[in-house]
Amino acid sequence: LIAQIQILEQTLTIDSVSVLRESFLKDPENINIKFDIALALIAEEEPAEAIKVLLEIIKSHSEWNDGKAKVQILELLDALGPKDEVGRAGRRKLSSLIFT
Repeated sequence: LIAQIQILEQTLTIDSVSVLRESFLKDPENINIKFDIALALIAEEEPAEAIKVLLEIIKSHSEWNDGKAKVQILELLDALGPKDEVGRAGRRKLSSLIFT
């Protein structure tokens, strides 16, 4: 429940996915925008897509902003819970990325 509340608070002021993707097309190297896309996807209840974006950030910029993408994906996975299929798949992908 705490993780769900934290995620809700983080996504309250985020722009829509379409607006952020448009911004990202203009500046595809901007990791801040990419991270905001992940938050917007969470807000729009698209956790699988959010996990995908966060994993991309972790893969290409693992230490960006003191590991902020790692922290976010762990909070999202925690909020999804251990029985959620999207969360389970996300955990496997994250583990694979970290341990390979």
